[in-house]
Amino acid sequence: MSNQSSPADTKDDTARSALDSADEERDSPVRRAGKALLAPFYNRRQGRIRAFWRVLVPLLVFLVGSQVVASVIGPRFGMTAGSLLMYSLRAALVVGLLLVWARYVDRRTVSAYGIGFGSDSLQHLLAGLVIGIGIHGLALTVFLAGGWVEVTGFVNIGAATLPFTLVVLGWTLAWVCVGISEELLFRGLFIPNAAEGLGHLSNRAALIGAWAVSSAVFAVVHFGQVTSPVAFLFWSLIGGGLLGTAYVVTGDLALPLGLHIAYNFAGNTLFGLTMVESERVPSVLDLTFTGPNAIVGIPGAVNAATVVVGIAATLAWVRYHCGGLSLQTNLATWESRD
Repeated sequence: MSNQSSPADTKDDTARSALDSADEERDSPVRRAGKALLAPFYNRRQGRIRAFWRVLVPLLVFLVGSQVVASVIGPRFGMTAGSLLMYSLRAALVVGLLLVWARYVDRRTVSAYGIGFGSDSLQHLLAGLVIGIGIHGLALTVFLAGGWVEVTGFVNIGAATLPFTLVVLGWTLAWVCVGISEELLFRGLFIPNAAEGLGHLSNRAALIGAWAVSSAVFAVVHFGQVTSPVAFLFWSLIGGGLLGTAYVVTGDLALPLGLHIAYNFAGNTLFGLTMVESERVPSVLDLTFTGPNAIVGIPGAVNAATVVVGIAATLAWVRYHCGGLSLQTNLATWESRD
């Protein structure tokens, strides 16, 4: 059933409303009270819980599950093996949640979230990988040109005890898992359901609203790195401006997935641009930062500017590949899989 009504849909809805009214007249006061109590949580006409809860519950499951996994895995393994196992379990949690949610709660097909395996999706994925690496490559170039960073060596393995090749492979797989879990959750599950929750607006306005809310929530969830209003705006720029925009203009999770994986991989494992020592992972380049934090920091001016360039490159790719730019307003509508 689509949210966009045809004359036949309107006729069916009118008939259904008449039957509902007749049923309610026959209901006992207790049953009517029960329905009234359930109304904020359950949409009887669609036969599923309301959009607010379809957004909130997966988010809470993810947050709680992540904390449980981190508390169990963290103390028992080294940095690389522990992170890979933790992020793998997180990805498995979200994949399992999405499959269950789609079938039994959301009642929509998995492909409706933007999950595809065709040639278009593969091209979007590859483009995202190239742009994501390019963003940090540009940032490093600017840092070097400005004299704000020095390459003090290669193969910064930190405290890792495994061979460097295995460390890089482990972290690469870890970033893949991070991308999968967060894109399925914050873009795939979040934006379509949040847009439905704004169904009193036009599809276009509802999608924009869902995009904005998703961006803010993405920033808040990265609470460990959101230490100031500037940092909050930066992570909103990443989650909404880059990843969210890639999703709403394609309706395909492959492009934001490629961007997410490559952005994490290039910034951490390839170029070592994470300047906070406690957060640095083994990297190909060993850098020493000499510039002010406002410029070279994670939410600093250079990184923010290069993300904006990445957004422009992403939109240029979509326009070239798709023949134009437009919001995929079908993300704001629901069609039952039944």
